[in-house]
This record gives sequence, C-alpha cells and structure tokens, in this order.
Amino acid sequence: MNANLEGVKADAAWEWIWFWAGPVGSEIRLSVAGIVPAYKTPVPDGVDPLLKKLIVFLAEHPMTYVLDDKLDAEGMMNVLKK
Repeated sequence: MNANLEGVKADAAWEWIWFWAGPVGSEIRLSVAGIVPAYKTPVPDGVDPLLKKLIVFLAEHPMTYVLDDKLDAEGMMNVLKK
C-alpha cells in the first residue's frame, strides 16, 4: 500500500490486500502452493499430512512475540549470550 494513494486507487489497493490476505487468497495459496494460510480456513482434502498437522497446531496455539521486534540489537546480544 502506498501512503500517497487516494480515492479509487486507494480503494482498489485495499481491496487487493483484503483479497490476498483474507480467506479467499489464503485458501488459494494453501490449495495451489501448500502455503500455510495467514487466515483460519478449513483445510482442504488432499493437503500433505504434515502440512495439515502444522495448520491444526498453529490454529490451536497462540502466537508469541518475535524477540528482535521487541528488543534492540544490544538486548538481542544479551539474550544470545545466555
């Protein structure tokens, strides 16, 4: 998304983002390429059994923070030294 877009172009960009990141795009990427969906969708038949286990696991377990998103470089070095 470009912060400078306005009007019809901004609306079209947001519509594309929702399509790609939402349930429709997630189902397409899962069924065509076996990519773990960013959106909770039913797992289609024929998906690799390990991928299916991963999708179920991710749906049942809460996510956690990514440390380098919360700590600066000095904080990360202190974590890694331990």
